[in-house]
Amino acid sequence: METLETIGKRASLKRRLSARDIEKEKIALVLDAARMAPSAHNMQPWRFIIVRGKKNIETVVTRAFEEPNQVVREAPVLIIACVNPGDDMTRDGKKYYFCAAGCKKAFDKEPEKYLAKGK
Repeated sequence: METLETIGKRASLKRRLSARDIEKEKIALVLDAARMAPSAHNMQPWRFIIVRGKKNIETVVTRAFEEPNQVVREAPVLIIACVNPGDDMTRDGKKYYFCAAGCKKAFDKEPEKYLAKGK
């Protein structure tokens, strides 16, 4: 499919998600595609966390959003992309940021909130 055709056929997230479980093989395909996504100097610094189960998803949603998101709360699985702001790098005098500006700003403001205890 051509790029413009693909962009033209995209759709916004539905207001409701199917509660049907997603097969591990399909999740593996998504993760494989994400793994192959381009990154600065092919560093691929991202890590993924798979969250399954209503209780686990509810915990993530309540902690990740100031106002819990109902659509995300109903998802059968969450794939959370993570990056360590410390992995940002400078090469040949040029800065490469692996962490989105909004994430970095939040991390810089309250790093203890985003770091695992005891690490």
